[in-house]
Amino acid sequence: GRPDRLAGFRRSTIRLGGNEYPIIHPAADGMVDGVVLEVTPAELRRIDAYETSAYRRTRVRLVSGMEAWVYRA
Repeated sequence: GRPDRLAGFRRSTIRLGGNEYPIIHPAADGMVDGVVLEVTPAELRRIDAYETSAYRRTRVRLVSGMEAWVYRA
C-alpha cells in the first residue's frame, strides 16, 4: 500500500455487536492518515458484501490528488 491522507474527515469508532470498529465521518477541519490499497472489482464486491449498513462506500479525492473509495459513516 501507499501512504496518503484524507482531508475533511475524522477517524472515530462505532460499536457494533458489542465490539468497537474504526470509522471515518465528515469533519471540516479533520485529517485522516491512511494507506491506499489497490483492489480488483471482484475484491471490491467482496468488501461491499462484508461491510454492514453502518458503513457507506464513497469516492473521495485524497491529499495526493488520487481518487479512492472509502467506507465512512
